[in-house]
Amino acid sequence: MSTEILPTDAREKSPADPPRARLAQRRPLACQACTKSKVRCDKIIPCGRCHKRGIQCNREDVVLSALSSRRRKRRHSHSEIHLQHAAEPWSAMPSPGEHRESRDRHYHDERLGNSHLAEKTLNIYPQIRPQSQYVAFQQQNNNLNTERDFHQNVRSPIATIPAMTPRYMQNANKGAGKAWQSRPLVQPEFEDLATGIEGLAWGRHQCHRYPHKTCIQIENSCETRSVVPISDPFLERLPDSTVARELVDFHIRYLCWNHNVLHVPTFRHQCEIFWSSGTVEDGQWLALYCAVLSSATWSVQTCPGYMENIGQVQFTQSASDLFDMATDALNDHKFMSRHTVFSLQAVCISGMVGNVIGKSDLLTTLVSACIRIAQCLGLHRILDEDKDDTWDEVVEKEVGRRVWWKLVEIDYHSMPYTGTCCINLRQFTTRPPLNCNDEDLQEQDESCPTTSTYSIIMAKIALLIPDLLDGICTLDDLAKRYEHVIDVDRRMRQVVAKIPPVFLRNRNAEVTHETEWMTVARRTLAIAAADKIIMIHRSFLLKSFQSPAYLFTRTTCVSAAITILREHEQIANIGSDCPPIWVHSAFCVTAIVVMCLNLLYCHGSMTQATKDQHQTLISKARNRLSKHRNDTMARRGVLLIDAMLDEDIFQLATQHAPHSSSRPEFLRILNHFLQRDQEGTNKHSSMPDSSTFEPGLWNQVEDFDMWYTQMFG
Repeated sequence: MSTEILPTDAREKSPADPPRARLAQRRPLACQACTKSKVRCDKIIPCGRCHKRGIQCNREDVVLSALSSRRRKRRHSHSEIHLQHAAEPWSAMPSPGEHRESRDRHYHDERLGNSHLAEKTLNIYPQIRPQSQYVAFQQQNNNLNTERDFHQNVRSPIATIPAMTPRYMQNANKGAGKAWQSRPLVQPEFEDLATGIEGLAWGRHQCHRYPHKTCIQIENSCETRSVVPISDPFLERLPDSTVARELVDFHIRYLCWNHNVLHVPTFRHQCEIFWSSGTVEDGQWLALYCAVLSSATWSVQTCPGYMENIGQVQFTQSASDLFDMATDALNDHKFMSRHTVFSLQAVCISGMVGNVIGKSDLLTTLVSACIRIAQCLGLHRILDEDKDDTWDEVVEKEVGRRVWWKLVEIDYHSMPYTGTCCINLRQFTTRPPLNCNDEDLQEQDESCPTTSTYSIIMAKIALLIPDLLDGICTLDDLAKRYEHVIDVDRRMRQVVAKIPPVFLRNRNAEVTHETEWMTVARRTLAIAAADKIIMIHRSFLLKSFQSPAYLFTRTTCVSAAITILREHEQIANIGSDCPPIWVHSAFCVTAIVVMCLNLLYCHGSMTQATKDQHQTLISKARNRLSKHRNDTMARRGVLLIDAMLDEDIFQLATQHAPHSSSRPEFLRILNHFLQRDQEGTNKHSSMPDSSTFEPGLWNQVEDFDMWYTQMFG
């Protein structure tokens, strides 16, 4: 958009002059097409309305008055400088190579300029940098060229309202966010030193230079390393080394891609030392070891057919027993007071088991504790690799990034259940992990699948959730909240559209050789994408069965549920190439809930063929879940199906009986919940009709079935 300042002495226009732009005090944000049609514009060029209609989208060129421009410059010049410093690490994060080059120059200058000061300063604190060097370093970072890939899309929600910033955040930035905007995200290190000196009295060591290879340990000797020998009873509870080798190999071949918090060569080496000598470098490593064994054991024992994948070995421990051993190892070796990355890795991997054995509350508590432990270790502020880093330091930094972003993913995906998060996107600087292989840790192209690819995709999706819930909580008008949900749905589909083609079915015909885990990863990603669509609409799911105003949510969620059940059936039929993962049964239960609600509420408008299709899908899912052993979530899903398809409810759905003489307890609880939920909604606003929403709102998002078929085949 071209703008110019109109001089105060040149406002008269002669008839011979060409037509000039309109005089205005500020630049328009809405596009010309929306302004002319008098409809709401999302103020993103091209906007969603113009993009859907396929017309040109641009803003009007205006001439700014000189007086207004001068006032605006004086008013915002100071705040914009701080805003640039605060938002740039997120909205314009440079590529890893540019980061590394900048850090190399910075550390080289720091060592030359502060060599005399470093000798007098404890290494546990960052070295004091003169203010002039700090300003120069900020200017150097501001001049870095940026690219719009995933490493640049991790941006602050308080950026200067570029594309994809929600409207509710634009309004919030004018008030509460000003205090945060007024200071740089990375503060001068002499301020950290002052905090660290005070923290010495508290025993809190402000050292964020992970992996702490050059930090002075100011701890008691008994706390620096776990010196407690492994007890014989604990060793006796572990599987035999032969069985353990098979389980570790199974985990690496089929499950490691799902979490990617391990550096596989390092973990294999640690296992070999333990199997041969019975010693470990840290007692908390045993928790990681047991977590790996428990996740593999659950996948193998869930379906009998998978026992053939790991040979004719006999299991004496269950996945639940190994999960308990992992938590015992954490507590025995004081993971809450003596912090290591092993405990974080153990909890991240235990998430593959804890939810399906009925210990979700314990797992949620452990994850919250691990987030604080990770912050104490400095995983939220991991610097880029320095030219003097050893290979071990490079490995530890990359593993630290993987662990931190896995915690971010877990924390954000649990937000719909907890209503809050522990990690603030604005308050960490650790860049996302590389799409690389463990052998060389060299970044690969996005189209090249590695064990990190799936985690990177899920992290991208997780970044949408805070914006989703913040908008739902801050917008009072029900119609605006629903428009916000539709907008997040559209953004979610844009993320899926950028998934590497190798992870999408029917697009990898040219691939002749695939890794063993690619089949299960591809199927899991397809189910996860459908589940996240339901998650986005969850706040309006029940309302969609009560009001035609939310018909789009109902049809979208029902289509996604049908897709999940069909994918779940395909996974069960594939066999040994697609071992079960906990999210398969978890998302299957979610789909069953949606299908049963559709039967209960919409039976009057459904054809008999549609009813039969729903009941067939639900019955098949029940049979599959009933065969899962050691799966509490699957067992509860079976009970849920039996309750919702009870004969009384079935008659209610088929005979259109508004009241049944023998209501099951489940239906009474459900009706009570719906009544309370409806009362809470009516306190703020009434149920709108379809005319309440912006015209063309439904046209902004493609039909789910068409979109899913286009993406996943």
